[in-house]
Amino acid sequence: QSVNDVSRDYMIGFGLFQDKVILPFTDTSPERIKNPCVPANVKCVKPFEFIHMLNMTKNTTAFRMMISDNLDHPEGSLDAIVQAVMCKSEIGWRDYSHKLLIFSSNDGFHLAGDGRLAGIVTPNDGLCHLDREGKYTQELGQDYPSAGQLAHIVAMSDIHIIFAVTEDQIALFKELSNRIPNSIVGALTSQNSSGHINIKEMVEKKYMEIFSEVELDYTTIAGIDLQITTTSEHCQETGTNKCKSLNRLGLITFEVDVRVSECLTGPGEPMKKVVIYPSSKKNDQLVLHVNTLCECSCRTDETKWELESELCSAGNGTLKCGLCECLPGRFGHTCECDSMNMNTSDSSCLGPGENSTQPCNGNGQCVCGLCHCAEGYSGPYCECDDQSCGYFQRELCGGTRGHCACGECVCKADYTGTTCECPTANLTCMYDKTVCNNAGLCECGRCKCKNGYIGMFCEICSLCDSTVCDTPLYKTCVECALSGQEQCPENCPQTELVNTIEGTDGSSICTVAQTARCFLSFRIIMNEANITLLVQKTSTCSSIMAIAAVPAYVGGGVVIIGFLLLLLWKMLVSLIDRVVYAKFQENMRICQWAQRNNMFYKGTTMYRNPLLDTSETDEQPLTPNSFYSDT
Repeated sequence: QSVNDVSRDYMIGFGLFQDKVILPFTDTSPERIKNPCVPANVKCVKPFEFIHMLNMTKNTTAFRMMISDNLDHPEGSLDAIVQAVMCKSEIGWRDYSHKLLIFSSNDGFHLAGDGRLAGIVTPNDGLCHLDREGKYTQELGQDYPSAGQLAHIVAMSDIHIIFAVTEDQIALFKELSNRIPNSIVGALTSQNSSGHINIKEMVEKKYMEIFSEVELDYTTIAGIDLQITTTSEHCQETGTNKCKSLNRLGLITFEVDVRVSECLTGPGEPMKKVVIYPSSKKNDQLVLHVNTLCECSCRTDETKWELESELCSAGNGTLKCGLCECLPGRFGHTCECDSMNMNTSDSSCLGPGENSTQPCNGNGQCVCGLCHCAEGYSGPYCECDDQSCGYFQRELCGGTRGHCACGECVCKADYTGTTCECPTANLTCMYDKTVCNNAGLCECGRCKCKNGYIGMFCEICSLCDSTVCDTPLYKTCVECALSGQEQCPENCPQTELVNTIEGTDGSSICTVAQTARCFLSFRIIMNEANITLLVQKTSTCSSIMAIAAVPAYVGGGVVIIGFLLLLLWKMLVSLIDRVVYAKFQENMRICQWAQRNNMFYKGTTMYRNPLLDTSETDEQPLTPNSFYSDT
């Protein structure tokens, strides 16, 4: 469904993997080989490492699977990925299509070298080894592939991979994904509220990543330099070979600048071929056939010559391929010099004025009475230094912003200034769709803020802060105005003396301490252009009070308040005790007391033996047998 939302022209296939059918990776006992699910009383297919189950098809209802099991966890995933990628014809990959491999597992993977545990030492060759039934035939003949080998195979095949694994395997597969291009890792949860595995969201994310980013690359050929840039309005950044955050229906325009630095081909040699392709889909190619003309035909084709051309000093040469080939005795760029009638004096190459003592000002050569200036100089007498202009961002006249002509920068239409440092547009001064936050002017690409505003875009109101009164400049200006000095600091704002300070909106009241009892009051008022300080003429002072009496007053007040609180507490306690005692007396009056015997106590009772002779008790002790004597 996720793929169908992106494209109607798609095909889908399916394959299963477990692990190599050999100890210690799989239980190879006979009963386990026949049916790995014997303990569960379930019929399962025989163990295998990788089986391609379904070729690429548009029939999405053809997915049918059988359950299988093995001794170890299913960790033969890298073998399965290599076969799924390399067996293009067996699986049905199309040449011109976006290819997506969805890998799902709940366990890790084996790498190259792990096969030695089972005696498998032959390295993986990275080729297709599927039989007619779609089964991997080299599971016991070759070791597992390495991460680098898998990365190379995936990169050459232009296949995007989604590793949909459980939470406990996220960290492991992220390390693998960092080495494999065009791959992402996602957590495979159980079920969401709609009852579907979240693999759908992962597929949508990867497809949007494929369609929303385009990066063009090309094959490198010696002597050919390509510069690919995008100018599309759909791209976040222009001037690069990469375009991100695209709508898949948008049209992207790239400009390709081809520059040749040497003669590429000779007579009879084939043209050089440069291939331009998207980095995510290398088989979608644009082929450029480049040839160089190292010799002009006008050099040998006399029909294209212009004999005695007027451009060669009134017929003193033949115009060939745009250049003058002078007659004997004539020379110069346009054959203007006559070798038989040359003036050996260089006086004609001396500039006007007494300061000119060298021909061509020492910056060129005087040929036929004309100055031929050295590189970097220009003018009739080579008087202009074209390298003496100012630099901006370490480039003469800002580099591409302008050029130097006779010591002055000649700027392009989009720039101005002595070094072309100032853009004429206000784009660099925009803040929240306004120029300099409507609190300044954009000059030379930077905001020049009004008084009271600071920041790169004048977005900070300095007078709106409570700390504005602590500005030392304002305090100095206020004291200077009250003292009557004629010269106050030049950067002081406009100051006015008033009788009283009245509260108004849009201003701040501040004070400046003069003595321990007196202070100055002033108000800062800001309008659209200026700051004004309204200063009260007279100081405000507090009334005189004996300083020594202040502690006594404070201490006495504390004692009195404490005594009153203690008295109040005592009154409340006495009142509560009186109420409780009265209630106790009332309860005693109501109670009626009655005499009763203790049911748990019994008084002492004495019993006498009538047969005991009390007269003999003191002389003859009573023995246990005396009661039974016979008389």
